[in-house]
Amino acid sequence: MERSNWRRVGTMVLPVAMLSVLTPALAQEAPEGSPASQPPALPPLAAPGDLPPGVPSSPTAPEVRLGRFFDVPFDGARPANPGEAGPSRPYEIIPTLTARLFATDNAFPGSSRGRADFVTSIIPSLTVTADSARIVGRATYSPTAVFHANSSGQNRVDHRFLGAGTISIVPGSVFLDLRGTASVVPIGGGLTSDLPETFPRRDTAQNFVASASPYWIHRFGSLATSILGYSFTYATRQGDTARLSPGALPFFRPSEFTAHTGFAALRTGEDFGRLAVEARVRGTLFEGTGTLDNAHRALGIVETRYAVTRNVQVLAEGGYEDIAFNGTPRFRVSEPVWGVGVRLDPGPNTTIIARYRRRDGFNSPQLNARVGLGARTILFARYEDRLQTQLVQTADLLETVSFDELGNPVDSRTGAPVPEIGGSGLLTQQNGLFRTRRGDASLTYFLDRDTFTLTFRHEQRRVVALDPGTAAFSQESNSAGLIWTRALSDQTSASAQFQYGRFSTPGIARDSDGYTFRATLRHRFNETLVGSIQYQLTNRSTSLAPFATQLNPSGSLQNALIATLTKRF
Repeated sequence: MERSNWRRVGTMVLPVAMLSVLTPALAQEAPEGSPASQPPALPPLAAPGDLPPGVPSSPTAPEVRLGRFFDVPFDGARPANPGEAGPSRPYEIIPTLTARLFATDNAFPGSSRGRADFVTSIIPSLTVTADSARIVGRATYSPTAVFHANSSGQNRVDHRFLGAGTISIVPGSVFLDLRGTASVVPIGGGLTSDLPETFPRRDTAQNFVASASPYWIHRFGSLATSILGYSFTYATRQGDTARLSPGALPFFRPSEFTAHTGFAALRTGEDFGRLAVEARVRGTLFEGTGTLDNAHRALGIVETRYAVTRNVQVLAEGGYEDIAFNGTPRFRVSEPVWGVGVRLDPGPNTTIIARYRRRDGFNSPQLNARVGLGARTILFARYEDRLQTQLVQTADLLETVSFDELGNPVDSRTGAPVPEIGGSGLLTQQNGLFRTRRGDASLTYFLDRDTFTLTFRHEQRRVVALDPGTAAFSQESNSAGLIWTRALSDQTSASAQFQYGRFSTPGIARDSDGYTFRATLRHRFNETLVGSIQYQLTNRSTSLAPFATQLNPSGSLQNALIATLTKRF
């Protein structure tokens, strides 16, 4: 079997492997009447993407002198505390089955092929959680089978997976971190709806990313802590080759890469008082297609943090980086890097990390913030400016993901909700190397029965290098949304959502916009059965999905009635 085929097999096996690693108690039969033998309760009445009721807790603010590594995503599984009782159920397996009926007057919004259709989606899902002395993590696999009544050629199976777990091989010393994700995004972009029934089959890309990272941590008492490790990453993006017009160079085609990363860091301990210093090195070798063929990234840096007070730390860093990506033109940076910033932890629900630094050959700000504005309001904000391919961006984002107490994916440093891993439906999926500016912000206000959330996103991509034999173009989008959810009773809730986006593709298509409106009524029939009925109006007035010279076709409006039923076993 060819090496690429082995890679694909390994990627498909990873979700099963992670689920099996997190469930060593699967084969143990629970005694009758025990908690494990009772059917688990369904999650709170919240739509995908909605924030749960109640403000989730923020990660514990680090001590002035001790804490996790500054910029290394691994710090070992949470050690068991002999003085505290462990979780009542260290392993939990939650299977669910969802049926969704999607009736619409336009199955292909934003394309000239708009027609009425009736779509059925079957979504079996398995969630496994582990919280023991040896294993900590969570993984969910949700394949979606989509069946069109009037367009059988659109039938398909989409794979969705997100998992992250840490295994203590030698407690307190040697660990294995496993991560994986599978996501589905529209190739042409221009979509403010995230329902897969809205994506035409030829306009769909399937992403897979998997990583395994063994590492060793050694603590030199209160003097210092060191980490040494290796990470293997495999990523692939599958889908039909896409061109703007017949005979033109493709802007999207399938791609893949493997990455071998070595990392090490040494961090000072409590003996240094208010001063904390971390020296780290990290090097990655890529094997892949296009700009990632024999590419590499290497960084050596020393970062210092001085605690002016327990809640205010000033940051400074300096070092050297060497980066090379193939493509047209070949990109190479070999130069010193630096950065300055501040970390603020003024309250138990607030963490702000703001920097200005030189990385990837340019200067840029960086922000990662979670701010509690009183007891009922919380603000999340993040901004970054990176040099990445879109597939590398997905892998880098996966590296920072953890889960909060409700199972939502969050940034492991601040607890902020993570953006869509694999990309949203806003901008076009392309090959090549881009400088990507991305900013996200959300403001949520909680009342006893109502929750209001405002969101904003900015994303800009500028072409830096082309994959051989492909075309690429710069894009920019700005979008804003409002979500309102109201608990009508203990069993019933209502919600409304409006999302608006404006898109720009200079030199390719005129500026235009799109929007999605949803109104949903959701009811819990019993502890294991939840149903909902939803009306959705979508306008996809800008799109490269037709992959033709007519880039702004008519027939972009879509009305849809959606009925969903979810059963937990």
